[in-house]
Amino acid sequence: MGAGSSLSAIWTPGHTPGHVCFFDAERNVILTGDHVLPRITPNISPLPGVEDDVLGDYLSSLLLLTDYDDAEVLPAHEYRFAGLKQRVHDLRRHHGDRLAEVIDVVRAEPGADTAAVTAGLRWSRPWPQMLGTARRFAIGEAYAHLVHLAHTGAIVNKGVDVDAWHLIRDTPPELD
Repeated sequence: MGAGSSLSAIWTPGHTPGHVCFFDAERNVILTGDHVLPRITPNISPLPGVEDDVLGDYLSSLLLLTDYDDAEVLPAHEYRFAGLKQRVHDLRRHHGDRLAEVIDVVRAEPGADTAAVTAGLRWSRPWPQMLGTARRFAIGEAYAHLVHLAHTGAIVNKGVDVDAWHLIRDTPPELD
């Protein structure tokens, strides 16, 4: 970045509020950090006490990267890859599926708190086996999906000291 540089920054909030990706036009590579990973989905969780729609920010900023489809992708974890546009599509589809799953749990358990909703979701391993950091990440991700659904008007949190999620609309927001 700077005079004569082929490096440009792309603000991509979601994984963190100030996350950026960098595109090097001269080398046709994009450094995606934790925003786009080749095989796994990055953790999208709000910071404690934050009720901003960080998942909505993430989903929107993913779309900013589709113009770089022919660039080689250099993520912060795993391995370099090609096909950024398809990977963005896959990530958005994953979150769309997760939003629908969250709605199903809230429909089945009106008034459930975030921990109960999280336990009702499908994870890469059974919920009882998820302990420590993995469980905290899962709860944070579920909360991000709940907050996003609340921001889109699909659910509402009627809880005071402990959250209590209730369905307003039976369908998640459309992502594509």
